[in-house]
Parts: sequence; C-alpha cells; structure tokens
Amino acid sequence: MAQLAKIVPAGDSAFRSVFESGLTDPHTAYWSLEALVKVGGPTSYSQLVTFALDSSHTTEHRGKAIKELALHSGQHFIRGLPSNPGHWRGEQLPLAELRQWAAAGFPKGPGFEPPFRHSK
Repeated sequence: MAQLAKIVPAGDSAFRSVFESGLTDPHTAYWSLEALVKVGGPTSYSQLVTFALDSSHTTEHRGKAIKELALHSGQHFIRGLPSNPGHWRGEQLPLAELRQWAAAGFPKGPGFEPPFRHSK
C-alpha cells in the first residue's frame, strides 16, 4: 500500500475505492489515509475527519489522518506536534480544532512555510 500511495497520481479517482477499503484494515490504514487525501482531495476530508474522530482506531492512525488533512488543506492544527504521528499521545490529538474546521466547511488554511535553512 505504501508503494501504491507513492506512485498513484494526485487526483486519480480510479484508485479511491482501493484506499477507502484500505482504511478498514489496520495493516494498510496508515498509507491508505495518505493516499486517499492524495486522490480524493477535499472530497475525502469528511471521511478522514470521521476516521480521525473514531476512538476505535489507534492514536497513530488517527494522528496520521489529522496530519494529512492539515497538510493538504493548509490548516495549522498540527503545529507544535511531532512530525511523526507515531509519537503523538491521545490527549495531543487536536480533535476540537478538527471538529471546528469540519463544522466551518473545511476552509483552506494559510499553508505552511518552508523550514528555515542556514546559508552555506
């Protein structure tokens, strides 16, 4: 699933059902989250928010859904969290912000600036 997620073209809806079904398997869910937002774009936001809010999923998978949503939409609700959702704790999940964003209709955020790099 990881390889398929990397090679599928953005917006290629032919693979959407593959990634949607991948969300139901704990072994493929992590990469299916990334790929679903890649192929579905904003039309996948509602499904990924539902996934992230479902406490039956692991914290890592829920965090991955939130991270992918934030990166794709340009929202900042992951600011200050470790870059790897595997290092997030349940109480760190920005669920209130996620609910507010969904209730507002998934508005586009300001995006992220590239990290500062020292000149050579």
